[in-house]
Amino acid sequence: MRLQGRNGLPVRRSVRRALKQSYILWGATVMRVGEFLVATGKDDNDELRLFLEG
Repeated sequence: MRLQGRNGLPVRRSVRRALKQSYILWGATVMRVGEFLVATGKDDNDELRLFLEG
């Protein structure tokens, strides 16, 4: 399974490990929406959208 960020760049390995271990990332809540993993931070515009490719 390969995770890519919104801009198409590979996601760092530490982020992948955090996503696998738990759905809490840097104090942000990570939700699975369809084939997307959406991490919403404290700010509404602080959103990291990842898609699963596997």
